[in-house]
Amino acid sequence: MYPFSFINILDIVVKVICISLKYTFTSGLVLIKGEKEVNLSECRDIYLKKCNAKNLSIQTLHNYEYCLKTFFDFCDKRNIVSINQINQFIIIDFMNSINGKYSSITVKDKFIVLKAFFNCLTDIGIIDCNPMERMSRPKVTKKIIYSFSKNDIKDIMSSFDKTDFIGYRNYTIMNVLFGTGIRKSELVNIQLNDFDWGDNSLKIYGKGSKERIIPIGYNLQRIILSYNRKRKEYLAEHKYDNSIKLFINRYGRPLSKGGVSAIFMTLKNSKKSWSTRVSAHTFRHTFAKMFLLNGGDLFSLQRILGHEDISITRLYVDLNISELKIQNEKYNPLDNTRWQYY
Repeated sequence: MYPFSFINILDIVVKVICISLKYTFTSGLVLIKGEKEVNLSECRDIYLKKCNAKNLSIQTLHNYEYCLKTFFDFCDKRNIVSINQINQFIIIDFMNSINGKYSSITVKDKFIVLKAFFNCLTDIGIIDCNPMERMSRPKVTKKIIYSFSKNDIKDIMSSFDKTDFIGYRNYTIMNVLFGTGIRKSELVNIQLNDFDWGDNSLKIYGKGSKERIIPIGYNLQRIILSYNRKRKEYLAEHKYDNSIKLFINRYGRPLSKGGVSAIFMTLKNSKKSWSTRVSAHTFRHTFAKMFLLNGGDLFSLQRILGHEDISITRLYVDLNISELKIQNEKYNPLDNTRWQYY
């Protein structure tokens, strides 16, 4: 969206020089002598171009732009058009305006992006100081991790007609999510050549295009190989071109995130009540919690899930009382002689 090139860098440099010399600019490299203040949209473009120069992913740039748009819309309603009009009180009003409208995590994310935006403008001399310099990051409400119950999982896995290609595809999707804990966006981006069958592993491209290798168990291998056979037969029968993506729709084209969401919506409506939200991300929570309950360690889980910060992974350690009882029965040293390992 913001292609990085020599002209982009030159544009930024010239704009900064213009500001310091009391020049203004219309577009491109056209200079106008005067005292005109820098408007918000020009500051946004400078910031996003600098972000793009750091080789951030397109999705990350979209997220940054979306966070800034919320703030700029707030400013527009108050006839604030110049960066020089913004002070700490305006930002406090903005933060108060979004509290309650968004989750605490989203509010924190918007705060972080906005502070980085002003830091950037301060560093290159567009403003003298960051109006958010002394503002503290908003606190995040403790997140409750919901997961599927055993009965939920049984009901989900038995919901699909495995004699039909689409039914078996959906069954395979559920098993991949349950057996790996990957995100929905990661699921739809799996390619056929991402599997290493000799090493029993799968290459995943996560957030920010970060690559990680995760193990796949015997049962999941068997299901995926069976799906691959059915996939080849389906494509040949309908004379569709082969796709490099593992999961395809009924027309032979790559399955989208919206397509996965539609599967879960159908699944949700197939039963009157579920113990929790029916979504791909709930499978991620379920994988993580069951991984820990079955004796897996936190550091291995962090690598499998692709978390940079282990504090995010620690959220999954918040077990309910029945789960704590199971763990206590398995590992309490007084009731379990397996502690005598020496």
